[in-house]
Amino acid sequence: MKAHVTKFITKLVGISAGFMIIASPAFATEQDTVKLSIIGTSDVHGNLTSWSYENEKDYENAGFVRISTFVNDIREENENTIVIDNGDTIQGTLLTDELFNGFMDKDHPVIDIMNYINYDLMVLGNHEFNFGVKYLEKLEEDAEFPFLAANIYDKATGEHFVEPYIIKEYDGVKVGIIGLTIPDIPNWDGTKDGVLDLEYNHLAYEARKYVDILKDKVDVIIVSAHAGLDDDTDGSSARLIAETCPEIDLLIIGHHHVEVNEVINGVRVIAPSGYRQVSLVNLEVAKNEDDCTVTEELSVVYDLKNFEVDPNAEKLVEYADKETLEFLSDTIGTVTENFQPENEISMIAQGYLQDTPIVDLINIVQLEATGADVSSAALFKSSSDLLEGDLNYSDIFNIYKYPNKLVAVDVSGAELKAYMEWSAGYYNTYKDGDLIISFTEGIPAYDYDMFQGIEYKVDISQPVGSRIKDVMFKGEPLKDDTILSLAINDYRYNGIGPNGLNLISGTPTFQSDKALRMFIKEYIEQQGAISPQVDNNWEVIGCDWDEDLRKLAVKALNDGTLTIHKNENGYFDNAVAITETDLKEAGITKITNQELMEKLNEVKTLLAEILSEL
Repeated sequence: MKAHVTKFITKLVGISAGFMIIASPAFATEQDTVKLSIIGTSDVHGNLTSWSYENEKDYENAGFVRISTFVNDIREENENTIVIDNGDTIQGTLLTDELFNGFMDKDHPVIDIMNYINYDLMVLGNHEFNFGVKYLEKLEEDAEFPFLAANIYDKATGEHFVEPYIIKEYDGVKVGIIGLTIPDIPNWDGTKDGVLDLEYNHLAYEARKYVDILKDKVDVIIVSAHAGLDDDTDGSSARLIAETCPEIDLLIIGHHHVEVNEVINGVRVIAPSGYRQVSLVNLEVAKNEDDCTVTEELSVVYDLKNFEVDPNAEKLVEYADKETLEFLSDTIGTVTENFQPENEISMIAQGYLQDTPIVDLINIVQLEATGADVSSAALFKSSSDLLEGDLNYSDIFNIYKYPNKLVAVDVSGAELKAYMEWSAGYYNTYKDGDLIISFTEGIPAYDYDMFQGIEYKVDISQPVGSRIKDVMFKGEPLKDDTILSLAINDYRYNGIGPNGLNLISGTPTFQSDKALRMFIKEYIEQQGAISPQVDNNWEVIGCDWDEDLRKLAVKALNDGTLTIHKNENGYFDNAVAITETDLKEAGITKITNQELMEKLNEVKTLLAEILSEL
């Protein structure tokens, strides 16, 4: 029983690179002290190794084969080591998504290597539901460790979908570990089997519930929550867990792919940024019959590039690598020339600013597969391109990285325009003095959809919700009561449909069994050779900038005199526009025609003086 807890938080200098520990007060000699080492991984996204099948390169900085080395090193130092995975684990690579996920009759290499590493548990992440509940239950059976999610219940029975927590004991110290999963899963995977049969509850409420259950049963409470620190909704906020439950000794989080290592309300909150990092927290537990004191000794996020590959772990999953390389050996078509245009500003992908061939290709494939009137698609990666030459499946994965499936749904003209307005919120509103288009912080690029089958303009001088202009369908203005068939990926449909924002009320008239990537592959195989095509059916308007100053801004950005706004987590770059003020502060000004004539006259006068003296 934990009668009393006091936390002495150590000060840390140089997270990831190095650290300094300031000693905590000594424990009373009559207390037994046990050291716990808690290793956390999160958002590994199927990266067994650091090999990129898309780029055919080993980045030597990531993956379970390096996590295994780290775990072995820590276990050698301390046998009281707890290894926790925080979710978004099985999905994310070409290897996992095309050859293993969803196959009920195959072992999963991620589960195999986690069994080998001897994980203590895995918290369910949202991407674990990408392939349906039955498949997730199959993985749970194969795993030699429990899956946790305290806030997910079976609607029919009221029982937990998986275990809410586990209790482990180390040298007499009882440790309770609670798992929590971001509750937005129906908004993203509501069309997948069994997802809507489950109830997903508020993170902090469930944390409070289970902390109350455990606090008199254990000496140490750890919460592992697959959620970001802050979220638009309270129910998905990890910060609120710490603010609601100060009794927690450690809170491991993730989901946002952002490194976190801070103290909130007296609770250590830590997150590795993804498959390139791993976290370690050491706790010292001093316990006697009447008292238990938990002290943090160490809290660090390590970069996996500093650790070697575990050769035994690598050998264990060689079978998956071999199968993937064989899968990629076939040529599926050729590209006659590079698809994407050159970026006007090197640091900003042109594909977010204008219609481009990659998104048009995806939309053409979706229209052909469904027979829909209109299609929507996003540019998932700023670097997405199809390069001149032969294509294999890794090139398809490069332009379409998610395992989405294809949906068709009937929508009214009013619903379609509401969806388009939502998407156009990706852009910041143009302000006088802006010289480039910037993007709204907090909205990822994969949430900006571009539409095919209609013509339209996006006026970013107008506020969000009033930007979509001149929508034309088959040469006529689109009426609100016109009914159209819309081709859309299932992730977006779940997000904006009846289970999400309810911008679209209809149910699917078509749902694919296979992933959208397979439709793209089959289309290219049928064509044999493909060329970049773009119909420029949409454009961004409303930027009333000074063209001469804009040219100077573009030049300054490309030569490094100026740089775009960089977000600390790298997710929302270019969230602030470069302005005329930025040019002035950099000492960059344009020369007016009058100033140019004055300079020319000065030169003429000087030349005349020189000539007169000859």
